[in-house]
Amino acid sequence: MQLSEQDRTFLKGYDASAYDRPSVSADTLLFRLSPDKGPRKLQMLLIRRKRPPYAGGWALPGGFCDPDESLAACAARELAEETGLEARYYGQCATYSRPERDPRTRVITTSHLAILPHGAVQRPRAADDAAEAQWFDLDFKLTAEGDRFIGPLVLRAGEETIRAEILIEQDGQGRWQRRQTADVPNLAFDHAELIAAGISALRDKLYRTDLPFQMLPPVFQLQDLQYVFEAVLGEELLRSTFIAHINHKLIRTSDADAGLSVMEQEYRYDAQALFHTAPFDIWL
Repeated sequence: MQLSEQDRTFLKGYDASAYDRPSVSADTLLFRLSPDKGPRKLQMLLIRRKRPPYAGGWALPGGFCDPDESLAACAARELAEETGLEARYYGQCATYSRPERDPRTRVITTSHLAILPHGAVQRPRAADDAAEAQWFDLDFKLTAEGDRFIGPLVLRAGEETIRAEILIEQDGQGRWQRRQTADVPNLAFDHAELIAAGISALRDKLYRTDLPFQMLPPVFQLQDLQYVFEAVLGEELLRSTFIAHINHKLIRTSDADAGLSVMEQEYRYDAQALFHTAPFDIWL
């Protein structure tokens, strides 16, 4: 729809300062697999804040959105500025708008789900607002308690441990709400909630997108693919069930008559499967 002359006249006299305007920011939930051989661990990147508020505390890489950039562009720019890394993004995860979530001013932030794909630079280089950047091992598992879910979120890197308890329950209008039950001494803002939501979103996209295949080289064995799924889900999978769920997404590249077992044969991802299993993520 095009602007009318009435619209243009109205806009010439429009006073944007007549309304309070909250600040807008974007954060990146960046995941990778540990570089171990054999079973892998799911890891997340955090930065140690250089400046107040919460100077010295850990946080997600992110920052304020410039007037001329999208939220997606802001998330990628802040990640590059603070860690030197480039990620493969899978769209927005969630938006957080509680008025008290940032002690500086009213800040509305949108988290963005991303992975570090196979072959990308692995070692972060802290810069800008980050005094340090570190990969943390992740452990997150929820337990049903009546009509709610609760569980510990634990992040570990060397001698540094971050612990939070995450509660998911419905409010009076039937909406599911996720929150941390207490202050987390070494994690800034409400980022425990963002991280918990990010892990859930990552797990949700395992079977619906090409995400797990981007964590592997173009040609891989089924055992390595199963390690990816188990690392993200945080549990061991029955091999026969796993193969049944992902077999339609695979193209075998090795000779079926070479005497190799199913797990020893080599495969690649069938990109056509994406068109049949999930809609594309749209960045807003």
